[in-house]
Amino acid sequence: EEGKWAILFTIDSGFNTGGVFFKKHLGDNHAVRLGAEFSVNTRSGDISSDTSSVVYESGSQERDQVGVHVELIAQRYARVTGSAHVFYGIGPFFDYREYHDEWDVAWADDREFRSYDEEYYSVGGLFLVGGEWFASKALSLDIEYLVSFGYNSSSRENVNQSYDNGGPPRPTQTRNDELSGWFIDAGNAVRFGLGIYF
Repeated sequence: EEGKWAILFTIDSGFNTGGVFFKKHLGDNHAVRLGAEFSVNTRSGDISSDTSSVVYESGSQERDQVGVHVELIAQRYARVTGSAHVFYGIGPFFDYREYHDEWDVAWADDREFRSYDEEYYSVGGLFLVGGEWFASKALSLDIEYLVSFGYNSSSRENVNQSYDNGGPPRPTQTRNDELSGWFIDAGNAVRFGLGIYF
């Protein structure tokens, strides 16, 4: 209905990214929504291995990932009768992701430290198509498939440092890569949503 507002809570098919969107209906069959999705994943722990052989391994690993995705979508409903509706939408988006992986492990006569860092940006357009089912006037469930296109840029750094047991460190090996270019992503990007209307 024209003038109706909704809060849409989303989660992707991998259940590792969730978001919040605010949607306003500008007419019976079209709406506009603005929101963001967030992903946070962190893991750390000890590595140890002691077997009957002479090899002994111990160390630690840390892995962190954060990301934010912002989008503005103009949404149009192709069918506006009944409790189930088909819709499609298009609009701009912006992505930022940061990833860090650190690995520090020691053997009986050697030790090695490795780290990997990456920053990723992308900006472009987003097209989606989906369906929304209204359980009531105040509650809906939806599913949507997304296709994105635009420009991305990433910078990566790999560091590898090894040591002899009791001796000086060997020369550090560092590799830096910067990648950028145009892209289109029509993979398996599926998103589920819960809408609360008021």
